[in-house]
Amino acid sequence: MRTPLFSEKLDALGDTVACARSHDVSAITHHMQAHADHPAIAVGAGGSLVSASYFAACRASLGHGPTATQTPMEFVLGRASIENTVVWLFSASANNSDAAAVVQAASDRGCAKLVLCTRNSVGFVAQDVRSAGGHVLEVPSADAKDGYLATHSLIGTVSALLCAAESTSQWGMSTGSIIDQLAQRITAARAKPERDRRLDIVAGLSDRDTVVALVDPNLQPLGILLETSIWESAICSIQLSDVRNFSHGRHAWLQHLQDRTLVLGITGSASHDVWANLKSELPDEVRAVEVTYNTCGRLEIALALIDGLGWLEAMGEAVGRDPGKPGIGQFGRRMFEDPSLRNLAWQLAPAVRQKLARLENTTSTKASASDLFTAWKDHFVRISEAEIGGLVLDYDGTVVTTEGRFDPPEPKIVSELVRLRNAGIDIAFASGRGKSLGRDVRAALPPEIVDAVLIGYYNGGLIRSANVDITESEHVPPSDPALEDVADWVRSSELLLENQLLKHRPLQITINAADLNSPRSFQADILECPTVRQGRAVVVASAHSFDIIPASSSKLRVLEELERRVGGGQVVLSVGDSGSERGNDNALLSRPYGVSVGDVCGAEGGCWSAFGEKRIGPTALCDILRALKPTERGGVRLDLDHLGLDERFKEWCKG
Repeated sequence: MRTPLFSEKLDALGDTVACARSHDVSAITHHMQAHADHPAIAVGAGGSLVSASYFAACRASLGHGPTATQTPMEFVLGRASIENTVVWLFSASANNSDAAAVVQAASDRGCAKLVLCTRNSVGFVAQDVRSAGGHVLEVPSADAKDGYLATHSLIGTVSALLCAAESTSQWGMSTGSIIDQLAQRITAARAKPERDRRLDIVAGLSDRDTVVALVDPNLQPLGILLETSIWESAICSIQLSDVRNFSHGRHAWLQHLQDRTLVLGITGSASHDVWANLKSELPDEVRAVEVTYNTCGRLEIALALIDGLGWLEAMGEAVGRDPGKPGIGQFGRRMFEDPSLRNLAWQLAPAVRQKLARLENTTSTKASASDLFTAWKDHFVRISEAEIGGLVLDYDGTVVTTEGRFDPPEPKIVSELVRLRNAGIDIAFASGRGKSLGRDVRAALPPEIVDAVLIGYYNGGLIRSANVDITESEHVPPSDPALEDVADWVRSSELLLENQLLKHRPLQITINAADLNSPRSFQADILECPTVRQGRAVVVASAHSFDIIPASSSKLRVLEELERRVGGGQVVLSVGDSGSERGNDNALLSRPYGVSVGDVCGAEGGCWSAFGEKRIGPTALCDILRALKPTERGGVRLDLDHLGLDERFKEWCKG
């Protein structure tokens, strides 16, 4: 026997299966059922990626929501929203920095639930999961340490998941029956005749050869086990594919290296004929081995993984290398222990992730996560060091939610605005709305401060004191000629849905996204209008509509008016939610003292949010207002400790 350490681990696998017989899987069952309809992401590295893939197979067999299988780095760098997604993390030791990076990223990305499956419930990753409000589920293992390749942790995890899945299914087998079948397979696989048979099949395999594993997609966990373990134990090269994908060009390998290739056809009853057709075309010189697992159900996959460990043992013996101790250099240990991914996850705070998402289509940027984290920190440190004398706020999506834009602001926001105004802070609102905004502001704020508040209507096209009713004749502005031209052009175009009327006011045309044939392409389509193309009118967007305004209109006019009131020595803080490049708050927020409570732009030095997408709209605004603390000079400063930024922000500032 030339694989003493690996063989010793496999010989004792029956002990781990025996542990599974008495292991309580009710917690695993509960968490499987609790979010069965939610999408899930199963995350693992190395041998734990096999467990993650097996979990995905169990969910698929139970008809649960879709499950993606990812490595830690895939997950940490993921951009898609996971607010409704359950994250299952698989880490045998729970002492791995990459697993810790997943915990950080899961929290920052706002997953619906985080679950860790491990044989070590006291590892530091397990502690991180609990601190993040997640759940730690322990799986059985008769051996506290796997050795180089996952063996006991893999079979213990698979056994527990299988038992839990069977108890979830109305047609499931009893735990005793499951364990009996796993134990019988291990006994058969460890018997000398079976081991000799496998060794005979792979006899002559060299570490200079290549194994081509053509695996039924429903047996993906076995494919991952073979691909991962053959590479990790340096047995030989391996190419993993399914039969048909291999047929799309990869077969060229066999044309040139027939005598140095072993083809494994691992099929199920559905894919067997596809494999048989391919096998009939293989050159005679190519060694081909076929293994079939019927319907590739969750029990058959578990049995296939036991078989897979046996194939690894045989291949190791054939090439004279022990998969349990293949020999690794010190550089390999340093690579494994490198904390870079954990550091990256730490730097990808929610606000940085939000900015990266906006930068993803900007090919010219070379900003790293560290650069962006520093830019985020510097932006808010700059604001915190300034004395603020004025405040310009967008209204819809900022002071009130977009959905409830005609409802009054929450009392806590009104209370903060009154507090700041009584402290001498000048306040203005800059909105795309018209007369309805003045009405709402007058209804929300106490009469004693309304006179002192400014409103910039129609995206800054008309600025008046909040106590002024702009429907009165002396305050109605003349119609802008450029907008007359745009209105005529839009009416003659096919941009609007049939029978939709155009909302045309003297200083603004407003078009609801729901009234357009193609809202996604509107800002490109409107450029066909000569007046817009010439720059005489511009288009800005909010969460629910598009505003076409004269080129002279801008929310910056409101800011400039407030800056004149505030005077030198103090700055004006601006807050809005539509900070994207075409958003109607972009100019207002892309400045040294602007903060978004919604979208951000794709410029590294453009507008930033405080909390990313974890806190937005009026909730985020309220936190910002509460963090504005009085100074001795009559202004206010943004108190970062009270703002409630991520703890990493404070650590970065200290470090």
